[in-house]
Amino acid sequence: MSTLHIIANRQAFARAQELMEGCDAVLFQGDGCYQALDALPSLPCYWVAADARARALGSRCPEAVTAIDWPKVVALTLEYDKTVTW
Repeated sequence: MSTLHIIANRQAFARAQELMEGCDAVLFQGDGCYQALDALPSLPCYWVAADARARALGSRCPEAVTAIDWPKVVALTLEYDKTVTW
């Protein structure tokens, strides 16, 4: 069962990593975008481009992270079996 882990704050990423599996993906949103600048799991990673720009991170998108808009966020929630917001 695949899971989309939505990281919404700075403290959540470490806790979420303990439960991530190979078929999962990670979406950074809000203040969670700061976590995308640190160590990333070997999973598909996305961040909400508008949230990253609002935090002056837009130009610092790591290679392993795909910047997406809100319609793609909705599509991701439908693509994975479940979502967990951290």
